Amino acid sequence: MDAKQKQGMAILEEFLQEKYVEYYETASKNENKIEGFINIKEVAKYFYCPVDEGIGNLRYIVDSDYHVLYLIKKSGLPEEIRNSLVGGDAGNKEYIDYATLKDVYGVTSDLKVYYCSNRNLKFSRS
Repeated sequence: MDAKQKQGMAILEEFLQEKYVEYYETASKNENKIEGFINIKEVAKYFYCPVDEGIGNLRYIVDSDYHVLYLIKKSGLPEEIRNSLVGGDAGNKEYIDYATLKDVYGVTSDLKVYYCSNRNLKFSRS
C-alpha cells in the first residue's frame, strides 16, 4: 500500500468519524457504531447495502469466513472524499465484486477503514 492510498484511507476514516459525531444521537442507540449509523438516510448512501440492490435483506456482506463486512460505495461519497481515494471502484460495481472483495473499501463496526484487493485486507493503520 502506498502513501497516497494510506492518506486517502485516513481521510475517509476521519470523514466517517465526523459524520458519526454529527449523527451521534441517532447512531448511538445501537450496539455498535456502524449499525445505527448505516440506517441514517444521509449516511446510507456511503455504503454498499445488498438489500438496497434487491439482494437479500442484509445491509452488509458476510464473507466466506463469516465476517460481517460493511463496504463503502465510493460513488455515494462526497466528491472531495471520493477523489482522495486510490482504487475502491469495485470492478463492475455489482454484488459479486463487493462479495469477493475486489477493489473495495470497507469499515469495521468501530469505524476503522480498510481496503480489500482480491480478498487481501489492508488497514489504514498498522
